Amino acid sequence: MKILLMNDFSQKSGGAETYLYNLIDMLKEKGHNVKTYFSGNKPKLSLFDSIFSIKNLIKSYKIMKEFSPDIVHIHKYNLSLSTSPLISAASLKKKAIVTFHDFGLLCSNGWCVDNQGAICEDPSSIKWVFRRSLSNKSFENRLYDYIKNKVHIHMIRKFAYLCIGPSKAITAFLKKESKTALHVPYFISGDWKFREKTAINNKLLFIGRLEKEKGLEHLIIALQFVDKKISLDIIGEGPEEKNIKKLIKKLDLKNKINFLGNVSNKNIQKYCHDADILVMPSIWMEQFGIVGIEAMASGLPAIASDTGGVSEWLKDGENGYLVPPGNPKKIADAVNNLISDLKKIKKFSKKGRELFLKEFTKESHYEKLMKVYETAK
Repeated sequence: MKILLMNDFSQKSGGAETYLYNLIDMLKEKGHNVKTYFSGNKPKLSLFDSIFSIKNLIKSYKIMKEFSPDIVHIHKYNLSLSTSPLISAASLKKKAIVTFHDFGLLCSNGWCVDNQGAICEDPSSIKWVFRRSLSNKSFENRLYDYIKNKVHIHMIRKFAYLCIGPSKAITAFLKKESKTALHVPYFISGDWKFREKTAINNKLLFIGRLEKEKGLEHLIIALQFVDKKISLDIIGEGPEEKNIKKLIKKLDLKNKINFLGNVSNKNIQKYCHDADILVMPSIWMEQFGIVGIEAMASGLPAIASDTGGVSEWLKDGENGYLVPPGNPKKIADAVNNLISDLKKIKKFSKKGRELFLKEFTKESHYEKLMKVYETAK
């Protein structure tokens, strides 16, 4: 099968790009002819091109004409790619699929929560232009994103064959906005080795972009309420690093926290094996959380905010604990409950691995995605 994969930018900067590059490798391994198109190298918002890009319309038409793909699969498009390639696909009678990787593509306040952390029940409503979010986006930015999202959804309704939601949570929203929406969960690639916990190391692990919506500050605050022996490893980089370090200094927690920067999948496994618990304290509508299945594959239990699609991989009381977003005390309570109980850690570890093998492997994903592709050929 000839497959054209399209994305805003080529730089790996988050879960969507991690998934995309894993997808490229998987499809090539399976013998498919894969071509990629990126509108740029680095994440950068283009004020006009994000709504409709003449440049990408022309370039995508040319690529589709020359490559003649069986499937056009568009991923992130909201910064500069826009949905203009949908018109190119339609004009050449190619069926296009769009995967939604976050709720910001539906909700004008970006995080899909209001300023109290309450979920946007109707994310595409104009009311979110006037209601503030925890993201503190300005009115002008909310209005711009509302208009942009409305144009995108209209284009998707008119020209996309179907939409894919990696979580059931976002798929439910998509079914209200598009002709057809199907759920195809994420997967992770690589040799993720399971290691049973044999001792408690008193170590927590955070993996993710250091941005406000990831809620790291709430985990830092929670460290005040856990055993003094417990330390935290932080994997990731981002604009919030400076503020996080200020908070650590203010709370006198410097000796308990290690910043490790960005690390490879191989080293992520090492840190997953060394830690006792992954903590994912997101305060926005987390569409899925790929780090969760990386932890499960490695045998690491998780504590994560009960938001978006997180509960689809974290089963409360089975392979970890769900906690309310933005609540350091609840995070601390969950940590204290789990980290002192090796028997429970072992139980959660095994359950997580079982769920990973059942739902989130490369083979499982390939089978589901191929069913979608076959319907669109």
